[in-house]
Amino acid sequence: MEAVRHDWTELAHKLQRDLLDWVFHDTDPGEITTRIHDLLARLRAGELDGSLVYRRGAPQPVEAYTKSQPPHAKAALLLPKEERSGVIRYVWTTEGPQPESRRRSPPTTTTTSRSSSSPSWTRLPRTRGSIRA
Repeated sequence: MEAVRHDWTELAHKLQRDLLDWVFHDTDPGEITTRIHDLLARLRAGELDGSLVYRRGAPQPVEAYTKSQPPHAKAALLLPKEERSGVIRYVWTTEGPQPESRRRSPPTTTTTSRSSSSPSWTRLPRTRGSIRA
């Protein structure tokens, strides 16, 4: 579960904890749907942008990634050299991963355009019966 991972956003942690709480406390399914719709509306309005930050430790210098570049390394390369170590805080944006402190583009949400570098969950197709806000 992402609720115990360190490299997921606070929004993912909170939503998973809330869902478990709702399910184990027998919250009415209609109420759960309403709460999720409210969360999606707040997300689309930009009210939750601060909880969309990923945190990832840099186990090696970002320049050492030669075959592939994970998102935290891509974001770190946009930082000055002295800020490229330790924990990298980044946001998925419409232009790919960017450091939280130097973000130039809006976060990728369900209302922004998708690029091929967007996380896969933002490109999931809508299916019949899916939750809509």
